[in-house]
Amino acid sequence: MIKAESQERHPNEANVNIVTIYWTHVPLCQKCHHELVRQGYWSWFVGTLFGVATAGLLAVFAPQFIPRFDQVPVGISAVVVLAIGVLVAWGIATAGKQLVDAYLAIYSPLVSRLQFGNKQYQALFDEANRYMPVYGKKRSSLGV
Repeated sequence: MIKAESQERHPNEANVNIVTIYWTHVPLCQKCHHELVRQGYWSWFVGTLFGVATAGLLAVFAPQFIPRFDQVPVGISAVVVLAIGVLVAWGIATAGKQLVDAYLAIYSPLVSRLQFGNKQYQALFDEANRYMPVYGKKRSSLGV
C-alpha cells in the first residue's frame, strides 16, 4: 500500500486546512514484493549501522566536547547515547523506506493517477487500465 495526502482550504475558516489521507493498494507480483521487502530490511540494516556508529562516536567524544559530561551519572548518559543512536537508526530506516516506496509508485489523489517508478510496469499498468473511465475530465459538447 502507498499513501498520499491532499490539502484544501476550509470553505468557512480562513486559517484551517483540510488534510485528506489516501491509501491505495499497488498491484505487485510476488517477486517484486519480496524485492521491496528485502530493500526495506537493508534500510533497517544501514540505519542500525549508522545508529550504532553514532552512539559509539557520542560515547567516545562527548566527554571532550560537552562540558561537565563526566559529572552526569553513567546510567543517564548511557540511556541518552542509546536513545540518540536509536533515533538515528529509525530516521535513516524510515527515509530509506520512503525512498523505496517513492520508487515503487506515487499516487496523485486529485487526478486519480498511479505513477510507477518502473517504466515497463507503468506501460503494462496503463495498457491494462486503458478502458477504465477517467473521472474529472470535462465532457465534450456531445456529452461524451
